[in-house]
Amino acid sequence: MCSTLCLGMDYTNLRKIVFPRLMNLYQNFLLVLVIAHHCLSQSTRCRTPSISRPGSGVTGIRSNDHIQPWQCRQEMAWRDLGENFFPRFITEVRCSNSSCLGGQAFCRPVNINIKILKASDDSNCADPLLPTTLRSKWAFHDISMPVYCECSSA
Repeated sequence: MCSTLCLGMDYTNLRKIVFPRLMNLYQNFLLVLVIAHHCLSQSTRCRTPSISRPGSGVTGIRSNDHIQPWQCRQEMAWRDLGENFFPRFITEVRCSNSSCLGGQAFCRPVNINIKILKASDDSNCADPLLPTTLRSKWAFHDISMPVYCECSSA
């Protein structure tokens, strides 16, 4: 699967498999991140990524055996945001090694800010971007999510 995922696979079909209903921009963005991470994390031999199921309490690891001096080894792990959030589980990156470039630089996670839904009782702050049926019970909430590890001197 991994060679066809990066080379010549029709991503439209993959999108329909992962998200069978009509996708919104957020789901499209997450799918692009997953595909990009998968393609960038491939080593010389093809392997199936090992990510454990959410809620199992086991952290899945996806890292390269053949890492270059300027690269950082990273793990993918599930993060439980709690019952009041949707989606409840997200995957995030954790840097496995602390240094790179022979100890001259450090591996650090690079974060992006994403919007998720959080249960809310405050109907006065109804977000017009949400469908009318969800406005009284949910509100957008910004969280920071690490997406990859970077070798940096700062």
